[in-house]
Amino acid sequence: MNGSRNVMTLDAVREVAPSVFAADKHESRSDKYERFPTVDIINLLGKERWLPVSAHEQNVRDDSRQGFQQHVIKFWHEKTVATYAGGSLKDIFELVLSNSNDGTSSYNMTAGIYRLVCSNGLVVGSTRYSVKVKHIGNSPRDVLNASMQIAQESGNVIKQVDRFKGINLEPAERQILAEGAMDIRFNNGGDLDADKDNAEAEAGAPVKTRFKAADLLIPRRKVDADAKDLWTTYNVIQENLIKGSRWQLSTNKGYKKMRAVNGIGQDLKLNKALWSLTEKMAELKKQ
Repeated sequence: MNGSRNVMTLDAVREVAPSVFAADKHESRSDKYERFPTVDIINLLGKERWLPVSAHEQNVRDDSRQGFQQHVIKFWHEKTVATYAGGSLKDIFELVLSNSNDGTSSYNMTAGIYRLVCSNGLVVGSTRYSVKVKHIGNSPRDVLNASMQIAQESGNVIKQVDRFKGINLEPAERQILAEGAMDIRFNNGGDLDADKDNAEAEAGAPVKTRFKAADLLIPRRKVDADAKDLWTTYNVIQENLIKGSRWQLSTNKGYKKMRAVNGIGQDLKLNKALWSLTEKMAELKKQ
């Protein structure tokens, strides 16, 4: 995935995500399925001064789906790009567009936040900041309108981030948030096949005995080490869950490892659920 957040040319997008340019639908789709390339959306958003800064497509095992698979494009407004170049931003609003032409997803436009300190891409989970456009009875213009609807919420999203920053958590509250996040990934959100990718862990041990919620609160960088506010806690937890990590078991057992979440659908689903969980904690703190 492109992580530099420089504006991408169409050639650069094509290099990392050819499916964005799919000129046809997958053979499994019916005649009712209306296909239009995601690149059409990129061009329409460009006219509204929203520019692609990141692109990624799903790895697929079925060769027939190659070129039609799910992909994600992230956009910044050109004013944001200019301000970012000046080094005066920390948390940046972005549009997150996901789509496929093999029937695995509709067009989904969601608000996102890019946290500069860790190059961490977050997806806002509230339904207020997410719109789905089906491949039946819609057009590129419908996706553009949905995108502009989300873009208009940028100020509210940033206000929510500022609200999270102003909420300090007690150790027990941070633990509760981490436990909720662990439950999302391995229970409610579905076990993301963690057992298969943890060969170094004790064979046969249940997932929850090998991964502790407290592990998710271990910061990856010094800037997060002493901050106990809700925003920083959420970011530390999110980064550990999405990017994966490893923690010391004991001197004789070495490390246990939580794998990264690489699937686009899993990434978006987990990100949205974590945001919703954080919003619930903010509401509880307000009472």
